[in-house]
Order: sequence, then C-alpha cells, then structure tokens
Amino acid sequence: MRADDINPPRIHIAPGIEAPGLPQRDRAPHIPPRGPGKSSPRLYNDLLVYNPYNHGKNVLAYLPPEHIPGTSTTDSYERSLHNHIFILKPNQSSKSPFPVQAGARHVVAACCQECRKHVELIIQHHDDADISSICPTAQNELHHFRYDPHRSGPFASADSLEEISGELDVRCFDCTNPGCKTSLRITVKSRRITDRFKSLLTDTKTLWNRHNDAFAKYPERFIDAKQALVNPNPKPVPRPVPTPAMVLKTMRQAIIGVVSGTGRNIPRHNPRFTTHLGDECIPMLETLGFRYEGDELVPPTLPPNDQFPWISDEAAVLDDWDLELKMLISKYDIDNTFQPIRADPEIKKLLGFNSYQTSSRRPVIDLTQQPHPMYASLGAVSDFSDKLLFWAYTRQKECDPGKAPYYLDCLTDIATGRKSEDLQLQVATLRSQGEVTTTEIRNAYAALGINPNHNDENYIIGCFHAHLSDAPKSEAILRESLGIIGRVLNNQNIINVSKKVTMDIRQAYTKLNLEPGSDTDYIQNIFQVQLSENPGDEDTLWEALKIIADTRKDHRLLSLYESRAAGNEFMDYDTAMARLTVHPNMGDDNVIAFFELHAKEYPSQLPALRSALRAIAERRNSRALNHYITTGSKELLSHGTNDWPVGLENIGNTCYLNSLLQYYFTVKPLRELVLNFEQHEEDVISEEVLNRKRVGGRKVTQHEIEQAKRFAHCLKRLFHDMMTSSATQVKPEHELAELALNSIRDEPSTRKRSVSWDERETGFIGPLLPPSMMRDHEEEIMPFSMDLDEPATSSTNLHVVNDDKSSEGTLVGDSADPPPYEDQGYIMVEGQNEKENATPLVEKLEKQAEQTNISQNVMPGSDAMNLDEESVPLLQREDDSVDEPTQMDISQAPMKVIPPVPDRPPPIPPRPVQKHDRKVSNTFSLGRQQDVTECIENVMFQLEAALRPKGHDDDGEQLDIIKSLFYGKTQQTLEFSSPAETRLKEERFQHLIVDVAEPGRDIYTALDNHFDASTVELEGKQAQRYLSITALPAILQIQVQRVQFNRETKQPYKSNAPLTFGEKIFLDRYMATDDKALMARREQSWKWKEELDKLERRRSELTIEVEGLKLPEALEATRMYLDEVNQILGEENEEDMVVVPPSLLVQLEDHKDRIAAELRTIDDRIKELTSNIAQQFTDLRKYGYRIHSIFFHKGTVNWGHYWIYIYDYQAGYYRKYNDGTVTKPPDEEEMYRTGAEDKTERNPPNPYFLVYVRDDQTDLMEAVCRKIDDGGVRIDWGLLKGG
Repeated sequence: MRADDINPPRIHIAPGIEAPGLPQRDRAPHIPPRGPGKSSPRLYNDLLVYNPYNHGKNVLAYLPPEHIPGTSTTDSYERSLHNHIFILKPNQSSKSPFPVQAGARHVVAACCQECRKHVELIIQHHDDADISSICPTAQNELHHFRYDPHRSGPFASADSLEEISGELDVRCFDCTNPGCKTSLRITVKSRRITDRFKSLLTDTKTLWNRHNDAFAKYPERFIDAKQALVNPNPKPVPRPVPTPAMVLKTMRQAIIGVVSGTGRNIPRHNPRFTTHLGDECIPMLETLGFRYEGDELVPPTLPPNDQFPWISDEAAVLDDWDLELKMLISKYDIDNTFQPIRADPEIKKLLGFNSYQTSSRRPVIDLTQQPHPMYASLGAVSDFSDKLLFWAYTRQKECDPGKAPYYLDCLTDIATGRKSEDLQLQVATLRSQGEVTTTEIRNAYAALGINPNHNDENYIIGCFHAHLSDAPKSEAILRESLGIIGRVLNNQNIINVSKKVTMDIRQAYTKLNLEPGSDTDYIQNIFQVQLSENPGDEDTLWEALKIIADTRKDHRLLSLYESRAAGNEFMDYDTAMARLTVHPNMGDDNVIAFFELHAKEYPSQLPALRSALRAIAERRNSRALNHYITTGSKELLSHGTNDWPVGLENIGNTCYLNSLLQYYFTVKPLRELVLNFEQHEEDVISEEVLNRKRVGGRKVTQHEIEQAKRFAHCLKRLFHDMMTSSATQVKPEHELAELALNSIRDEPSTRKRSVSWDERETGFIGPLLPPSMMRDHEEEIMPFSMDLDEPATSSTNLHVVNDDKSSEGTLVGDSADPPPYEDQGYIMVEGQNEKENATPLVEKLEKQAEQTNISQNVMPGSDAMNLDEESVPLLQREDDSVDEPTQMDISQAPMKVIPPVPDRPPPIPPRPVQKHDRKVSNTFSLGRQQDVTECIENVMFQLEAALRPKGHDDDGEQLDIIKSLFYGKTQQTLEFSSPAETRLKEERFQHLIVDVAEPGRDIYTALDNHFDASTVELEGKQAQRYLSITALPAILQIQVQRVQFNRETKQPYKSNAPLTFGEKIFLDRYMATDDKALMARREQSWKWKEELDKLERRRSELTIEVEGLKLPEALEATRMYLDEVNQILGEENEEDMVVVPPSLLVQLEDHKDRIAAELRTIDDRIKELTSNIAQQFTDLRKYGYRIHSIFFHKGTVNWGHYWIYIYDYQAGYYRKYNDGTVTKPPDEEEMYRTGAEDKTERNPPNPYFLVYVRDDQTDLMEAVCRKIDDGGVRIDWGLLKGG
C-alpha cells in the first residue's frame, strides 16, 4: 500500500515553490522577504486562535493593521471561535529537550481537543548555522520570526466548511535575528474524522437505521447458537441498538489492530460489523487502506518503521484517527478515562520561550477583550518586560523601517499606559535622535497645509515659504515641521531648507567641478558623470544644477531639471480628465493622442500633463497607459500579451453578446469542445440521426442542424482568434452575431417554443393581445429588453454612426422589426411614450387582466404558471413545447392559479408598422433589441443541435457536454390534502430566474420565491406546490428579472431594486431529499413567511397615512382637538352647546395606546421571524457554489449597455470585460454594488445575470487562455510598478 493511498493531503502552494515537507538542506536557496515579524510568544498566542479557514489576512501570518487611537480595536482578520487546546501526539513528535545544533530538526505534533484540527511545528537549524548565534543569545532572548509567503499556502478550499480529510495549511517563518539561521514551519491539517465521517459513526438515526437494515437483511446472523441446538426453527433475536460510544470503540479497535499488527480479517456479514459499521462505512474504511477479498475486509499492513518519530504516512494517519476517536469517545462515554497530554509545554520548548523576562507589575486581564493591538503590532505580548518590549520595537524597526514611525507610536502608547519610566526614557532618547511618530508626521503636514500624498520637493518647500511669509512668528514650528517631512521623505534638500542650509551659484559650480563659463552640453555631460559616480549625493547635485539653470536662464538645463519631477504632482481623476480635456468614455488610444497633442502645444506643462496621464492610468488600472508612461511605447494599445485576455469589438448593439461570449470562452471544457468541434459534430445528417435527435423536448430538423453547425464553426474561429491574436481586441464575424441573436425560429422551419395566440389555453396568466392583432394584420412586434446602447431617438431608420469602438458611441433605431418573443408566453414589445397609439389596446388588455381567473390566497413571490399545459414551469425551461405527453399529465382539468408578478411584464401595444417579409439581414440582427434569456437559449440550442449526443435520457433527450455543464433538474411536488395524494414532476432547468420587483432582497430571499410552497387549485381541489432540486448543475446561472410592468402608466420599466449577493451560496435548503428533518425545516420556514406576510400587511394597515398623518397620530390629533373644543365651550358656558363626552376622549386615548402596543408587538415579532428565517439553514453548507461571472446593465428597458466581471480563480481577482477593453477594476468590490448606493444616479448600473460554479469544480473555469503566435509583447511589469 502506497502512502498516498490513505487520504492524500491536499495543499495549495505557489508554483515553483518547494514542497513544504522537503528538508531545509534539500531546498533551493531563497532570499527571505523583508517585512515585520513577531516574537515566538506572540506567534504561539496567535496559533492558539488561528482559523485556517479565514477569508482574508490571518492572525498567524500577518500583523494587525495600524491602530489609530480612538478607533475600534477590532482586528481585520478572523480568529477561531475558541482557543485551541492542543493535545500532544507523542508518536509523531520529537523527544524533548530539543538540542540546538547545526542541521537539527525537531517536531512537535498536536491536535486540538475542541475542533480536532491537527498542527505540526517543525523547527530547522540550518546546516551552516553557528550554534553560538542561535536564539536565545545575550542580544536576542527570543526568536523573532518573519512570515515567508513564498513558501506558504492556505487551505485549498479556503471558504469551504465541508472539510477534506488531511487537507493542509502550511505557514513558513524564518528568524530575523542576526546569525540565527532557524526556520519554522507550521502545518495545520483538517480533522481526519470529517463531519461526514462523524455522522456515520455517531448519528443516532443513522445507527438505528443501520441496525434495523442489518437485522432485516441478515436475520440468520442474529440467531442465538445455543437456541439453535435445542430449537430446530430458532428465531433471530435483535441485538441492542449500538450507541455512538460503542461504534466509535469498534472503529478504534479496528485501527488498533492495524497499528499493533494483530488485526484480523473482518467477515462482511459479522453481526457486530453490520450493526456498528456496515456497508455505509466501507468507503471510509477504504480510505484507511482496508480492502475487500471475497466476503472479508482485510486490514492494511504498515511498512516497517525503525525511526522516531513516525515518518510513515499510513501510520501517521492511523495515529491521527486513533487520537480523534479517543476524543470523541470521551464526549459520548461518561465512564471513559481518557487523559490527554497537553502539548503546550513542548511547543514552548520547541519555540525557545519556555521562560522569558516578564513584567514585574501584575496586569489586570479581561479575558473577554483582545489584548491591545499595539502589542501585536510590535510582535510582542502584554506580559513582556520593558526590556523585551524595547527589543521587540527594535527588531520591528530594523525589519520594517518604512513603518518605523508607527512602531514608535506603539512604544510611546504602551510606555504611557504602563507608566513605565524606563520605556518613557527610551522614547525620549529616540526622539532626541530624530525619530518621529505618525502623529508628529500628520501634524507636520497639517502645519504646512500639505496633503501627505504630496512628495514633490518644490511643492513642499514652496508651501513652507508661503506659510512662513504669512506667519513669520511661527518660523520655529514651521521649520521643525519641514524637517520632519524631510526626514520622512529622506530628502536632504528639504532638510537643508529646514535648517537654513542654502547653496549659492559659486558653490553650485564647485559642487559639479565646473567653471562658470562652461557651455550647456559640457554641463550636461559632467552632471551625468557626477550622478553616476556619486549616487549618494544625488539630491545635492540636482540642487546645484537647478541653481545654475535658474541663474543662466538656460532652458535646456531647466528642462533637464524639470524632467526629474515629471509626473510627481498629485492630481485626482476628475482634475486629470479636465487637464487633458478627455472624457471617461474615451479609449486609452484617444487619451494618449490628447496627451501628445497638449504636450506638443504646451511643452512647459509636460510635468502636469504627465501627472494627469498617470492619475488616469492608475484609476483605470490601464496596462497600456502605464506602459506608455514608463517606456513611451504604444505597443499595448494594439498588441496583446500572453497573460491577458482580449476584448471583443462591438459591431452594433452586441455588448450583451460580447459579454456572453467572453463568459463562455472561460468555460474550459466548452472552449476545448468548440476549438475541436470537428471531432464532436454531427457529421452525417441521416434519417436515423433526425429520428433520434431531441433537444429541448422536441425533434431537431435538418435545417436547424445545418445552421447550428455554421454557428459552431463561426464560434470556433472566434475562439481561435481570442486565443492566438496578437491584438488587444478581436472582431466577431457578422454571421456569428446574426446566428447568435436571431433564433432559428425566425427561419422557415420555425422552432416553435410556445403556443400561438389562437392556441392559448385557459390557464394562461396575464393579458393577451387579441388574436386579430396578429392574425389579421400580421404586425410584427419589437421585443423589449435592455440591450440598446443609447436612448432611442424619435427618428427612424438610424444606423450605426460614429465609428467608436465603445458601445456608448452607437445609436440604433427601428431598422427592422423582429418576431415576437414567445419563450414564456409573453410578447415583449418596445416601450414607447406614444400613448395616443396605445390607449384602445390598453383598455382591452386591462379588461382581459381583470377577467383573468386569479385567486387572492397567494404566498408572496410564487410564480405564475399554467397547469393546463403538460407541466408547471416555475423555472425558465429549456423548451416550452414537447412532442408527446410526459409521464405525469395534469392537464385534464382547468386550474385556478395563484400568481405573483410575472417573470416578464405583460405585453403593451405595438406601434403600427408596415408589412414586410421577415428575413435575416445585418440591419435586422445588429440593430434590434435583444432579450438576454433568448440569446443564451439560442446559443445553447445551436451548440446542442450541432453536437453528436453522448447518450439519451429516459425521455429521449440528448445528453451532451452542454447538459452536463449548465443543466440541472428540479422536482415539482403537488400535495393534495383531501383526499391525500402527492404528484411529482421532474424537469430540467438551464438557469433560475429571481425577481427584484421589491427592494431589500438578498439572493436567498429571491431564490426562495422559486422553491417555496404556494397554494394552487387543480381539478376542483386545493394543493400545495413547491419545488426541489434533484440534480445540481456544475455551473449555476441566475437571471435577475429587472423588467417590470407599471399598470398605472401602462409602461414597462427597469427595476433598480438592489439584490445583495455574496461570493458563495449554498443550495442545501432546496435539495430534494428523504430527510424529514430538512423538510420540517422548509415547512417551518414557509409558516414563518406566511405569518410574516400577515404581520407586514397588518402593520401597513396600522401605519397608513391620511393627510400626512399615521393612524396613531390621527387619533391623538383628534383627541387633542376635541379636548380643546371642550375647554373652549367650558369657558363660554353656553348650556345649549354640545359638549364632547369625556368618555370619548378616554376611548380615543385607549385606542391610540392599543394601536401603539400592537405595533410594538408586531415589530418585535417581525424582527424575531426575520431572524429565524435568516438563520434557518445557515448550518447547511454541503452544496456550495462560488461566484464566477456577473453581468451588469446600465440604462432602462429601452436603452442601455452591458458589461461583465469575470473572476479568475487562478489569479485571484476580477477582470472587467467592456466590449473591446479588458481591465482589472481598481475597486475590488465594485461588482458587488447593488445599484442603490448612489442616490443621485437615475439609471444606476446593477447586476443582471449571475454565474456560480460548484465549489469542487472551479477547475472547469480558466479565465486566461492565450497562445499568441508571435509570442506577444514582452513587458517588464516590475518596471511599470516602479514608473
């Protein structure tokens, strides 16, 4: 048995880095990174709260962010929910004491008693280490470890709560103390007994079922042998159901047998095995090396091992299991006598801080609060002595000199808090030596009115002189502030000015070894020689050159001096755009063109112009602009690179198609299939092929297959260009756009996917166009969606103008009329404001809407559906039509449906258009508005139609790679109560549709509307209907339905209601299962939502406003008015006047109080229900999905623009694909914006289509696939970063 046969560990480390398990002497030498570190006690304390499954910077590897006094001390990294209690693993640990000698390697292995995570600390003294220099020494009492990210790596599934047994998290450190060549590796392993394994061993329901199954399956094994001797027909006698402790002990017994070498074969039908472990646990046992031979389970044989600690992977795994089993047994068996050995003393000995100097004062420790972050910033702990604290400060300053002012801040704050005279004296000494704190730096910049981002020497000195002239009495303070800034910037000229150090013209010539009469060329040459020979005196040499240039008024020398500061002026993005007179929609090529134009016209402004260009480049994160600024080359404007994807040129309202194609290109199996399509296509279209080929629930015609093959080959050519082109963007073929945007249904052999108007069945929900509108006049209706790139104008027959590659530059009008959109039984038409043309039809539509048979007893969010058809489409189906009835036919009786707002708005009248022949043309396909879902389905249908099937489903549907990647299955359940009956219906789905008609929804709330229960009426009976998922897709697609219909204005509109979503979602709650507990949770959630809906309606009734007053306010105002009337009448004492009875006033007061009390009760209950609903499924995290693509739309239903964000799983960041440009967003969170943050934005951008990928299948996606034929442009990106 090989070592990797037992739970091979998974590890994530950077490519090219040595394996963590390699001994130090076998590793390639590397240069440790610079940066801060932490003392060994600090590292140990952080290890005790380390959470390897964190989402950002972790407490073990990184220091906390800079702490600003007066702000929250909450750390930005995640800690474990408990302090680890480490139990020693003696068989895998070195024996203490741990001798300090060159080449020594010592190990301490442990396991946390709470979470059962394993940790292994390996300390390695280098082969060439000087023993006398290894810590602790007189100068360095403790190790000071610095994290090395290049030799480290986190868990491969960093966000997954479903652990993988044996998964590794490796963190490497090196001691920074001079001469101490010591390295430390901390490896954290996930628990061997994962939740899944633990459930198999301890879940009482599982054990009960396993026991009963064994008794039913093998009754002969439960016959008492003694009874069989006296009774010829003995009956099996059931044994007691095993407890979790019994099962855990049985499992441990099997492991002990392997470790001790006394293990025997286990008969498969052994009663104890079948009732305690059974066939369910066989896969778990096989991971430990057990295997079947006949009807016996044979234990593994461990290889001989004479070394200590154990180096056999098999033995280590079994030892981990044994320890975890003992921990679990101690929790389930109260009589257990497990006495673990704490690992803390051994870890402290290994890290060399078994004892160290501590503070003499006794601090008051609040265990509920984290220690002050400034201790952690110094890499120290709070019980350090003053001497050790100053040592920690010194080590941090030497390792990370760039943050020396902050470390002095930390030392100063701690010295003040401790009231330590020794530390305060050390701080005073440091200040006298010129050290400054961040507070002093901020004050210095503020004193001179300078933004800390400014570092231009001339600007800073100019501000100093300006303030000095305005406030000469403050000269001392101003010079001190200028000196501080000079020291921070390490600028000698600024320091000289702060000290009144100046240079005259004679000194300047002398500094450069020049004579006053030297010519300009000679001065330039000598100056360059002086710079190369005296790099340490650079600032003074430049100052001398400036004095000479100013004195001689020499423009060449002045230009030479100004070139040094070119681009250093601080400038924000808006100012930069104005300086270059460009606008945000301009491409990089135009920005450079304007820059060069201004630089030619105004050469004296070159530094400011370069500052503007750099600000734009930084805001856009533009590689092309940064490359131009650094090198002056425009190569990246037209030449691509092998590490960056290409853009797609917009050829006329194709922004959505471009986004879709970019997304499909990143799906690796799909891309490889398209690039090798000849190997997978239907090559011969025979009668047999046509008879068996079914896509979308129907047969596919020869014409459709031929057109689909044309589309696939166009897509292949595009994908090939996207991979090999040396340009930064490629242009899709017009034929590809036509075939993608024009459904095959538009051809003579139509792809009929819904019932035509005169065939609509009675169950259809929503107003219909009168049959005569289509039959008599055959008017073709424009489907509206959100794809036009600019608002439509009143003129017609507009074509593409302004050859601007940006989508925002295109204008498209009514060049042609596309066919009706029929996918969900709705005709989508272009929204117009010409109400005079629409009024007659609108009245008819309203009448039909009122006549539609709709019940009012609906749970919020349930979908409209038509049970008179053969199915109940809750989700967007791949095809609405079928050739034959399916297994469950529920179309025998009319049904009243309880609908929500439809997934798409009902139709509104079209403008009259002239009859014309329907045909495919460039104008038609590229000038029309295109529905997103229709485009996706059309592309998918054509790919499937052109593919050879890999098989066929039970219903004859073609199975292929498209199905395996993008399709899942749902099960619709109809439950009748009287008489009791349950009907099931399974159907495929390609994507889910979530509605955002109402604000305040998150992704789960929106998905619930698809899957939650609703009440329907069928065959005269009421039934509860809900949906579950039976098969999950590898790639989950979610459409955000933003097109809504306003019945008051009779117009469609785009909903900008925010939809919050995260980078991960879990679908466990929606899975079809026999687990009664999960169904009970779902049903409870449905009840809570029903109650919540009633409470919210009641609250609306109680808080309705009349004349600007809510009901309680109106009652109070009425009471006060009547009370005032009583007082007035009482003063006038008119007996014939009617006085308001006091009892009425009391009743009004009581009624107001009752309403206020009811509102408080309702609000409390709403808060409780909302919390219950939100937390009902938070522990279910088995079926996780990670975000991959986010389609964005900005505009209205009539016009707008699409782009897409795609996450690169390999690189770890998003890219923004906006037609021909592909950039890395400067704001890493902009794709998660809901569209509601900017209240001033009338048509904000917001997510329209989401793509998630299964957690365990992210390798399906590959964002960058470039193989440029000429190798592309080779760029020194390190140079760019410095430029």
